[in-house]
Amino acid sequence: MFQLPGRFKYTNLQVKRPIGPETAKTMRWLQSMLTNVSPSTAQLAALSPAGELVFGWTLTGVIPAKWTGPSFDVGNPTPAMETLELAYTSIMLGASG
Repeated sequence: MFQLPGRFKYTNLQVKRPIGPETAKTMRWLQSMLTNVSPSTAQLAALSPAGELVFGWTLTGVIPAKWTGPSFDVGNPTPAMETLELAYTSIMLGASG
């Protein structure tokens, strides 16, 4: 018996990072999606402690599914974090050389 490959189904991807200069770019992208939902391409990278690329991913058909900002607590010394959840249609993997 043979099974033909079907369509892949991807779960949403969650990306977490500390609030920083790149947050403004994320907010502009989210704002643009409110007026013109147009799937785009996103590139993600895993970096070494020295900031060198270890591995990269390219996502296509990307739209934001959810954004969660930080909850501020004066008594908590941890950095303020943001979480971006992305829906996408395909993923391509690529390791650095």
